Amino acid sequence: MCGIAGIIYRNGNGAHRLGADMTRMLQSMKHRGPDSTGYALYRRPTDELIMRIKLADGSSGENGDVEFSDRLRRRRGEVQARIRGAGARVAAIEEINDYTIAATLDYDGDLKHLADYVESVPGAEVLSAGSALEIVKDLGD
Repeated sequence: MCGIAGIIYRNGNGAHRLGADMTRMLQSMKHRGPDSTGYALYRRPTDELIMRIKLADGSSGENGDVEFSDRLRRRRGEVQARIRGAGARVAAIEEINDYTIAATLDYDGDLKHLADYVESVPGAEVLSAGSALEIVKDLGD
């Protein structure tokens, strides 16, 4: 079961603790299951595309599992090759955690084609792609 909740602070001028307030709010929804919570982060639109990509389910390997780490490293390389192969220029790759990356791209082609091409890498999932919105999802507390 899903749920939607949000916080909008009007004229807060940075006085509110948005991250802490959102985390507290989402903690009350975590009983709904592993896909129950996430963040939608809005910002001013830019010319660059931010694509957040999950390379594997965070629970599919144990920390320190060399085989799992090798698979992630290979998958990360395959995803980056697909991004470049689709005609995107990679400005930056940020490693969010062991199994999630955020790619900053210069791309003016078909976004659905790019996302589908990236997701054709086994285990890869595009969580969000856009210039003004980023979706953040993960497992656990």
